Amino acid sequence: MSVYVSPGVYVREVDLSLYVPALSTTIVGMVGRSTKGPTNEKTYITNQQQFAEVFGPPDSTVGFEAYAALQYLRRGRQLWFVRVVGPAAEEASGNLVAVVDEVADESLGDGDGSTLIFDFTLATVPVKPGTLGVTTTPTTIAEPVLISDDGAGGFDSGVAVTGGAVVAAVDTALSTINYSTGAIHLVFNTGEAPETGTDNITGTYTPLTTTDTYTLTAVTEGEWGNSISYTLSVTDAVNKTYKLMIYYEGSAVERYENLVDDPTDGVNDLETRVNGVSDYVTAEQLGTLTSFVPNENTTPIYLAGGDSDAGNIEAADIIGLEWDATLQQPTGLHLLASPSATDLNLLCAPGWSEASVVTELIAICEARGDCMAIIDPPSDLRPSEVVDWHNGQGTWEGVHAAFNSSYAALYWPWVKVYDAHNRQYVWTPPSGHILAVYAYTDQSTESWFAPAGMNRGHVISGVDIAYDPTRGEMDLLYGDGNAVNPIERFTQDGIVVWGQRTLQRKPSALDRVNVRRLMLYLQKAISTAVRYLVFEPNDDKTWKLFGHAVTPFLNDVRQRRGLYDFRVKCDETTNTPDVIDRNEMRAQIFLKPVKSAEFIQVDLVITTTGTNFDEVLY
Repeated sequence: MSVYVSPGVYVREVDLSLYVPALSTTIVGMVGRSTKGPTNEKTYITNQQQFAEVFGPPDSTVGFEAYAALQYLRRGRQLWFVRVVGPAAEEASGNLVAVVDEVADESLGDGDGSTLIFDFTLATVPVKPGTLGVTTTPTTIAEPVLISDDGAGGFDSGVAVTGGAVVAAVDTALSTINYSTGAIHLVFNTGEAPETGTDNITGTYTPLTTTDTYTLTAVTEGEWGNSISYTLSVTDAVNKTYKLMIYYEGSAVERYENLVDDPTDGVNDLETRVNGVSDYVTAEQLGTLTSFVPNENTTPIYLAGGDSDAGNIEAADIIGLEWDATLQQPTGLHLLASPSATDLNLLCAPGWSEASVVTELIAICEARGDCMAIIDPPSDLRPSEVVDWHNGQGTWEGVHAAFNSSYAALYWPWVKVYDAHNRQYVWTPPSGHILAVYAYTDQSTESWFAPAGMNRGHVISGVDIAYDPTRGEMDLLYGDGNAVNPIERFTQDGIVVWGQRTLQRKPSALDRVNVRRLMLYLQKAISTAVRYLVFEPNDDKTWKLFGHAVTPFLNDVRQRRGLYDFRVKCDETTNTPDVIDRNEMRAQIFLKPVKSAEFIQVDLVITTTGTNFDEVLY
C-alpha cells in the first residue's frame, strides 16, 4: 500500500474485469506437397486465390494436399501450410547472356546467329567533302557498335552517333573485316543515300565477347519454374541501360526497366532490383564483372531444371525432424508441434495414411492438448478393409497398432471432385472436405455442434464417393467399437458426412467429435484468460477473480447449447495449505456437455378408436 505524506486525493485503478476472450475455432495446420512455394516454412493462407499464388494450382501428379487445402478454403479462412519437397528437388534456372569487355575469337557471317560488339578506337570520322547533305565536320564515335550475325551469311548492325548519323556495317562485303589486324570497313550514312564507294571509313576495333553474366533462379523448387521465361533488351545505348521482362506461362508478370550495366551500382543493378522483390526469380552475378551490355533476345528464354521430386517424398519428410541441424529449425509436422509458436485447432497431412504419419499426427495433437487431427485412410478400401486398417488387423496386423485417441477422427471414403485448373476429375482424400464442414459448422452454429448431418455436413464440392456402404456396412464402420465416420450419398440431399466419432475406443463423452471440440475450445479459452493470474497472490481474492472470469463464460456457453450445466470450484478446499506451499493454485470445473442426437427413435403407437390418449401416454 502506498504511503501518503501530503494531503490530497489519490486515485488508483483496480481492474476486476478479467474475462475469457472469444477465440477462433477452425485454424488448420497442414503439411504436404505442392507445385511451388516456400519449403519447410509455415505460411499463413486465408483464401483460395492466395494459396494458388503462393503454392500453385493443384496437380494430381504432385500430390493431393493442394486439393485438400483448396477444399478447406472454400469455407475456412485460416490455414498454416508447410510445403515439403523430395531430396533431389531443384529450382529452375537459366543464365543471362551478356557482352563483357574481353577479347574473343568470334566469326560473323557464319549463320550461327552470334552477336559481337565492336568498340571503335578511332576518335573522328573523315567524310568526303562536297557530298550532298554530308557534313565535313569530324564525328566522334563514342559508343560501341553492335554487329549481329543475320543468319544468312551476312551481318547487320547500327548505332546512332553525333548528328543523327548512323554507322552501319556493310552486309555484303565480309572481306572488309580483317580479324587478324582488327580492321573493319563501315559505311557512314548521314541520312542521304551515299554515292557508291564514298563516305566509307576504316577503323580499328576491340572485339567484346558474349558470356554468361547472371543466373536467374526460380524463387522456390518445383516444376513450376520451368514455365518462367525472360527477355532482355537495351533501352538506352548511350547511357547503357536495359530492360528485363519476366514471363510466366507466356504472360508478362514483371518488368524491370532502367537497369544499369554496372553490377556494383547498388541501386539499379540487376541483383538489387530483382532479389527480394520478384515473386518469380532471384539473380546471382557470375564471376567478377565491371560492365556489360545485354545480349538482346526478343523471344522469351525459358528457365529449366525445376523439379519438386514429389515422387521421392516419404513419410519421414512429412513427419520431419524436431530439429534440423542444417536448417536450424524443425521441419515437416514438427514445425506445427509447438502451441506457443503456432495457434491451431486442427491438424492434417492430406492423403498420407502411413501409420507413422498417422501416429505422429495423433502424438502432436495429444502433446499440444489444443487441437485434433483429421485422418485419411488409404484410397480404394472397402468397409471391412478400412475397419481392419484403423484396427491394425487383417492385412495390417503386425504393421501398426489400432489408432486410439479422442484427439483424432477418421473419415471414409475418398471423394471425387472436378479440377478446373487441369480440366479433369480427381479422387481426393476426405480430410479437405471434412475441414470445410468443420469450418461451416463453426460459422453457422458453434464448434460444439456435431459437424455432420443434413444441416451442416454437406460436402459441397464432391461429385461422387468411392464407395456406397450398405446399412449393414454402416453398422460395421460405426459400431462394435469401430470409429470410422462414413461419408454417404443421398439421392436428393447429395454427399453428406454421416458420423462424428473420435478414434477413442473407450465409451465416454469424448468418443464424439462435438464434445472433444467443446473441450478444446473451453481449455484454450479459459487458459488464455487465467494466465493473467499467474504470479498473483495465492489467496481468496485471486480465487474469486478466477471464478468471476470463468463463470460468465461458461454461462454463455450453456446459453449457446454447449453445456447442460456446470460448476466452478476454486476456494480453500481446492487450495489446501500443501497446495499453496507448492506455489500452486487449483480449480475444478465440473461440466455436463450437451450430447448430439445421433439416433432418433420414433414410436408409432397404434390404439383402438376409443382410447384416451392421456391414459396411454408415457
